[in-house]
Amino acid sequence: MTRMPPSATVATPPLVNLQRASVRFGAVTALSDVDLVLHRGDRLALVGANGSGKTTLLRLLHGLVTPSEGQCSRHALQPEGRPAIGAMLFQRP
Repeated sequence: MTRMPPSATVATPPLVNLQRASVRFGAVTALSDVDLVLHRGDRLALVGANGSGKTTLLRLLHGLVTPSEGQCSRHALQPEGRPAIGAMLFQRP
């Protein structure tokens, strides 16, 4: 039996939709052409070396930085229509 991921069975808009998103800080490119779609119930693990863009991606997903190129759409609503609540705990607050 094959189990479909939650995103394949739900007809609601994604919580987050990144399309060819890039983030630059001056001459430094922190993220380049990232495509990512997350639906309610999806799980995401970010693994990578220091300086690989994990924190920048999280900041982009939370709206703390804007993409230099591409699009970042957030449709975070609870099933009742209320805005969803997101949290981010910084390593060095």
